[in-house]
Amino acid sequence: MIINHNLMAMNTHRQLGINQTNSSKSMERLSSGMRINRAGDDAAGLAISEKMRGQIRGLKQASRNAQDGISLIQTAEGSLNETHSILQRMKELATQAANDTNTGIDRGEIQKEINALTTEINRIGNTTQFNTMNLLDGSVSVSDKYSAYAQGGAELDAVTNIITASTKANVVSTSLNASIEIHDASGAQVTAGAGAQALDDTGLSGTNLVFNETNNELTLKVNGVTKHVVLTNTAGSVGTFKTYDGTTADLTSADLLTNLNSDLSAAGVTASLDATTNKLVLTTNDLGADKSIEILGSGAALKLFGSNFETDNLQTAGKDSNRTMTFDIGSQADVSVTLDANTYTLSDLAAELQNKINAATTADDVTVTVEGSSLKIENNAAGSTHQIGDFKGNAASTLGLTSATITEAKDANHELQLEVDGETVNVTLSEGAYDRETLAGVLQTAINNASTTAKDVTVEVTSGNVMKITSGEEGTSGSIKNIVESAAADTLGLHVTNDSPTIDAGSDGKASDMKFQIGANNGQLMSINVDDMRSNALNIAGTAGTSQGVVAGAKFTAINGVSNGTETSETEAALDVSSVENATAAIEVLDNAIESVSAERSKLGAYQNRLDHTISNLGTSAENLQAAEARIRDLDMAEEIMAFTKNNILQQAATAMLAQANMAPQSVLQLLG
Repeated sequence: MIINHNLMAMNTHRQLGINQTNSSKSMERLSSGMRINRAGDDAAGLAISEKMRGQIRGLKQASRNAQDGISLIQTAEGSLNETHSILQRMKELATQAANDTNTGIDRGEIQKEINALTTEINRIGNTTQFNTMNLLDGSVSVSDKYSAYAQGGAELDAVTNIITASTKANVVSTSLNASIEIHDASGAQVTAGAGAQALDDTGLSGTNLVFNETNNELTLKVNGVTKHVVLTNTAGSVGTFKTYDGTTADLTSADLLTNLNSDLSAAGVTASLDATTNKLVLTTNDLGADKSIEILGSGAALKLFGSNFETDNLQTAGKDSNRTMTFDIGSQADVSVTLDANTYTLSDLAAELQNKINAATTADDVTVTVEGSSLKIENNAAGSTHQIGDFKGNAASTLGLTSATITEAKDANHELQLEVDGETVNVTLSEGAYDRETLAGVLQTAINNASTTAKDVTVEVTSGNVMKITSGEEGTSGSIKNIVESAAADTLGLHVTNDSPTIDAGSDGKASDMKFQIGANNGQLMSINVDDMRSNALNIAGTAGTSQGVVAGAKFTAINGVSNGTETSETEAALDVSSVENATAAIEVLDNAIESVSAERSKLGAYQNRLDHTISNLGTSAENLQAAEARIRDLDMAEEIMAFTKNNILQQAATAMLAQANMAPQSVLQLLG
């Protein structure tokens, strides 16, 4: 027996400590409801649980992010709903303007509303925001990498002529008679016929001429107005009349003409004798082709014009002067040429006309020749600055020049110089007549063949029938620029007055899209983009006075009438609906704009539907992770109560045994007794 070391008590004490520790842990678990309260409870389980907790909280926040994203999308889509309504109204207005029951004033009022609605689309695009962020101005759009291009500002003709040398202007008249009369203005005439008396002195002496109360009235129709003229002679006494007999005793032919002209002056007519037949000729004092004269009758008509004055008298219409004409040649406008009065053969007239034209002009050299039965006037100075045409005046009408076939002078337009991707390229086109698409293909081949470093350039004709040249290199390193002013550039529509080509630089692209964190982990993002929905981006506003460039025939107004919607300054022009042609083309432009907005709204709707599914998935994932984390960290209360009961009983038993062990050394005292 030993007393220095009570091994039973020590063992019992150790077991008591273990039981107390286990009881303490059970009490902690039961009071917290957690199986793991500290890392020592389950190191691996704690790590897994905390990771799951991070995932769960991340998933719940991602769900809230997705809900915020839906709100943003709904904001943008709601504004586009109003943009749609505006575009529908604009199409209605364009359709109205395309009807010729409207006057110019009516279309002006329609244009005012078009301008205002275009401005409102700009305002919507510039002011639609979510949490102070603009949504429809292109700031959340993604731009792809694209090439630089130059686009013409004028529509190409259906067939374009390429020429390699300057040509001359010429005019070919309509078919002419072999003999051409050039004359001054004259009045209408009526000449006594075959049965009328000769009125010179010889004729008068053969048949005396006396006017009395029964035969001294002459009825005329002058310039459409009936005139009654009473003829007189010099009477010897009252009731007697002298005789025109060509003698000095009575009256001569000169006296007859004097008296006739005195009587006819009030009717606007002059009397004379035909130089060949010596018969009476009456001529209107008013000159011109619209003048006329006619013998209607009365007694004097028989004496002066014969018994058949109704049918045998020669009627000659009045004439306008046809000696003078004007025309444009080169830089000179309204050059005046006056021909000499004469009757010309075509060859003589050509020589006369050439002399007169060259005497009246300075910078040009004109030749006039006869081609068949026509005159050909040609300017030997070649090129587009030496045009000839716009013939006016009676001489031009007589010579058949007012409706002549005019061939314009043209400059050589086969050489083009431009800079492509940093390289100066000189292009030479072959002479010929090209339709738009063929010309684009020929130009594309010529540019690529002429360049040493710049390749893969594309040339196309847009739907607006303008030429578009695109660099072969994508991004900011590619460029189309420095198109030299030339006849070829003008022919291709790349340089025209007040309408230079649109040159856009290449872009490397940018990621300005908006990203939503829709997952608990890094990189679990969703990107959305909203295109620019303002007027210019929808191609319904642009530079004043230019073609719209996408739809053939569509144009913008001559002056700016559209602002950005938030300021008063007008910096853009709306679609022009001032004519049937422009308004009809504007309908197609607006159809395209409506389609663009529809596509954007459809895209936003797809985003929203996707986010709805995202939210559902995030909720399911968070729920399942919560269940998994509970299985690791939460306490099984029934099991732990059983353990706690066991540990409590063991603790009480150990305490009793410790008391018994402490009593054991006292048995040594019995040995002393």
